[in-house]
Amino acid sequence: MSQITSILPQVKDKTRFNIFVDGKFAVAADAEIVLKKNLKVGKEITPEDVEQLENQNKIGLLMNQVLGIISRRPRSKREIEQYLHKKHATDKQKEIIIMKLGNLGYKNDKEFIDWWLDQRQTFRPRGKIALFQELRQKGIDENLINEQLEKNEEEGKSEFILARKLAEKRLSRYKNLPPLELRQKMTRYLIQRGFTWDTAGEVIDSLVKKD
Repeated sequence: MSQITSILPQVKDKTRFNIFVDGKFAVAADAEIVLKKNLKVGKEITPEDVEQLENQNKIGLLMNQVLGIISRRPRSKREIEQYLHKKHATDKQKEIIIMKLGNLGYKNDKEFIDWWLDQRQTFRPRGKIALFQELRQKGIDENLINEQLEKNEEEGKSEFILARKLAEKRLSRYKNLPPLELRQKMTRYLIQRGFTWDTAGEVIDSLVKKD
C-alpha cells in the first residue's frame, strides 16, 4: 500500500498543496480538500484515491476560473458551459460546477439579461426583436427574455425612446434628402437594428414631417 510521504504548500498559492506519494509527486489539492480528506504524512492512499483527488483538483481549478470570468461581468448558463467545454471539463465536472454556482447564487440568467439590456441601451441601442434574438443565442429561456423585456418597458426604457435616440443621431446624415427617401432610409436603419415597423413609423413621424 502506498503512503503519503510529504504535503508541501505551493510557492505561488499557499492555499494549495503538492502531495507526494512514496517520495514522488502525485497530485495537487487545495486546503479544503486536504482538511476534508484528512490527508497527512503517513496516511495510506490507493491509486483510486489519487484519481479522485485529481478530479476534485480539476473541479476546484475550473471553479476558480469560472468565478474569475463571472467577476468581470455576468455570464449566462450557456456561456459558462461553453467556457467549461473549452477547458475540457467532463460532463460530470460541468454538472458539479453549475450546481456549485447555483448554490453560491452566481448562476443567474435574470442578472445576465439585465446586464445585457443595460449595455445595449447605453452603448448600442437595439429593438426588442434584435435583443430577443441575441439573448436566445446566449441560451436564455424565451419566457424569461420576454418577462425581462416587459419589465424594461414598465421601467421607462421603452423601445420608442431607444429608437428615437438612435434616429436623432442618424438624422443629420439624411437631413438633405427628399422627405420620402429620408423616411425610407431611416425606416430601414431602425428595422435593421431590431425595432418593429410600428415603432420605426412612430419615431419617424415624431421627427420628420410627412409628405
